[in-house]
Amino acid sequence: MDTHRPQLTMMIKPASAACNLACDYCFYVDTAHHRELGVLPLMNSEVADAIIQKIRICTRELTSE
Repeated sequence: MDTHRPQLTMMIKPASAACNLACDYCFYVDTAHHRELGVLPLMNSEVADAIIQKIRICTRELTSE
């Protein structure tokens, strides 16, 4: 019996110093103080939507096999 399941692996990069979770282990805030531009721009909503759409397509392809 084949128990292999297709899987999708993805990485979502943290929002750098713009993140508001305030984790105790975070190193981004200290790093931002040493940059010329402390907080880098975040991705716009069009890019986020395109990524979500691609994930949906990949998920459908994996689950239909």
